[in-house]
Amino acid sequence: MIMPIIRLGGFPLSEKNIKSLMKKIKKAEELLPKLEQRFVELSLDYLYDRAKFYIETSVGNGNYAPTGELLGALGKDYETRKLFNYCAHAQYVEYGTGIVGVGTHPKPPSGYQYDVNEHGEEGWVYKGDDGKFYWTKGIPAHRFWYNAITDYQMNAKSIFSKAFGEVMGVLR
Repeated sequence: MIMPIIRLGGFPLSEKNIKSLMKKIKKAEELLPKLEQRFVELSLDYLYDRAKFYIETSVGNGNYAPTGELLGALGKDYETRKLFNYCAHAQYVEYGTGIVGVGTHPKPPSGYQYDVNEHGEEGWVYKGDDGKFYWTKGIPAHRFWYNAITDYQMNAKSIFSKAFGEVMGVLR
């Protein structure tokens, strides 16, 4: 008597196939930490590249010239899983300053003050690195972090798919 082939979702159930499947499940379980790390690396790479792009294309479009300090302070650390910018004025570039900056960033941090010295419409005068004096009412937000994160949110699934294919592709 011939035994009928039992199928589960198109997969023929046999002792050999079940053992093979169990081996793949065990291997996949072992690869999960590697998948997690690869996803973090690809995510940080993507966010870094997008933040860099937005710094290069939007910062300096106004009354001041970029010095490269903001871009030079941009970094990433795979071990701590962090993207960072150590530039002292990065927050002012991200969120804007003065009355000009008010309302130009969609999600300023709670308590962020745009016009801390209450200069208002009068603005203020500051001395530039070139020794000249300049008048300003502030700067609008140049949302390099916000825009990078927004881009990432739209692409996180494809980034994960890439990491999954790179790490779990060995199970085929």
